[in-house]
Amino acid sequence: MTPVERCEFQLRKIEENLEKILVDIEQVVAKFFADETLEVKRTQYALAKIEEDFMQQLLLCDDIDVPDEEWRQKRREMIKTIQSHQQELDRKKKEVNTVIQKRQEAVAEARDEEARDEEEPLNEEEAVEEARDEEPLDEEARDEKARDEE
Repeated sequence: MTPVERCEFQLRKIEENLEKILVDIEQVVAKFFADETLEVKRTQYALAKIEEDFMQQLLLCDDIDVPDEEWRQKRREMIKTIQSHQQELDRKKKEVNTVIQKRQEAVAEARDEEARDEEEPLNEEEAVEEARDEEPLDEEARDEKARDEE
């Protein structure tokens, strides 16, 4: 295999890998948005794995021995393409993380509401007693309160 053929083969292989990675991104993100019960960690792991795949493709680009300036330029273009896809992945990860945060807030709010519903409301007498215990009264206020109660 000549250096040019080897270079062309390596770039083609990287391009094929990129196409598979892009399909993976779309599948992971679509699956996450379609299924609210999908584990967050599983989605985050899948996106991190895809990020590693991009890095691996960049390293493969670095390993290509370019025979001339034309192939050097093609390798640069491939690197720019990979970096562009990495930026797109970062945007998708940001979207996913925003949704994760909103889902977690909704769950926390539901728990808080459930906890409030479970609290037993005080009857009027208990509320008055609790209020008396909380605020110390000065002598004048006690006299006034005693007159009100009579």
